[in-house]
Amino acid sequence: MAAALPEQKLPIEAAVSPKRPGFGTKGRDIQLQANFFELKLPNGDIHHYDIAITPDKCPRAVNHAVVQTMVNQYHKMFGGQKPVYDGRKNLYSRSPLPIDKDK
Repeated sequence: MAAALPEQKLPIEAAVSPKRPGFGTKGRDIQLQANFFELKLPNGDIHHYDIAITPDKCPRAVNHAVVQTMVNQYHKMFGGQKPVYDGRKNLYSRSPLPIDKDK
């Protein structure tokens, strides 16, 4: 029988990427660009929501428009928050959203 673990809240400072263990010895150096950048946020919680928009093959621009329409239409429910959405499955907010966690 599985048991639910109690929710843990980690301070944002604890979310640090691990250090690289070393460098490879084979291959050659290449110039690489990545879409990674450091964010500095004030202390506090970040809430993650798993979003499902159907059909699931919609372009990201369509998904962004759907979420933006939802935020605009239900602005009172969002309490003036501007959640961040990746265009696929992940929505983040600084405060918990007043929604049913099972839906």
